[in-house]
Amino acid sequence: MSCKETGCAITAAVLLLLIGSSCPDVEWVSSLKEALSSGAKLRRIVAVFIYDANCKGCLESKALMFSPEEVQRLMRQFVCALLNLNDGDGKALWKRYVAGRSDVLPALLFFSSDGELIDLATGYIPKEPLTELLKQVLSGVTLGDILGRAQSNPKDVNAAYQAAVALIERDQLELAMPFVERVMKLTKGKGKYASALNLHLGTRYAYRGQVELAKKHLSIAASQRDDASVAEEAQFQLAVVHYSANELREAARVCERLIKTAKRRELVQLATSMLQVINEQLRKPK
Repeated sequence: MSCKETGCAITAAVLLLLIGSSCPDVEWVSSLKEALSSGAKLRRIVAVFIYDANCKGCLESKALMFSPEEVQRLMRQFVCALLNLNDGDGKALWKRYVAGRSDVLPALLFFSSDGELIDLATGYIPKEPLTELLKQVLSGVTLGDILGRAQSNPKDVNAAYQAAVALIERDQLELAMPFVERVMKLTKGKGKYASALNLHLGTRYAYRGQVELAKKHLSIAASQRDDASVAEEAQFQLAVVHYSANELREAARVCERLIKTAKRRELVQLATSMLQVINEQLRKPK
């Protein structure tokens, strides 16, 4: 298993450094039995977050993933369990459902109240894909439904895009690539779908510590003009990658551009905070 704590994979750690450690949290229970019992009584789906208590990256990912207000609102519609990979239920669930699919921590699993696995995703998941995942699970849409739609409609670019994103966020890149290629072929590598896919791929490669691939895809997403929001997010993620790779001057350059041009206030604030951290480090004697 892997917490992906090396290289520029510490995306969550960098973000936590910028926003501070006092993030709001979800109301968790610490027992799978208690969660399933409550799920049955309340007729709610059970969301289980598996992490390694000894993994700093897991704790930072947890803090960031569940701090946005929209994510908090959606998580209140689940019964939520927090399980340590090194203890009973956490270890058993990891071995049964995750170990054969991915070695990436943390993992987020969804169960019906009778204990049947509905869906799962691994690694740090940014706000937008996480809110989409939570909405899909709550609506009853499964990964099988998403893949089935894409397979039944080979010329439907939206269906292919949804399948690609679903698999990327579940750390199933090999399975995702045929759908990625289909989107790129249908769109000729241009437009909002292609831009968003490059952002998703870049963020996932960054989490995996694959620096050059992360830079490649994030640079493509950051330079496109089809979707300003995607371009801004990609620029910030690119700054994070440069920062994590100790390429401080390049990270500073991206932050300075974001501060001047970004329309999203939170990105301007994050870029400003990152630039302050970078400048402090650059001023330190070598």
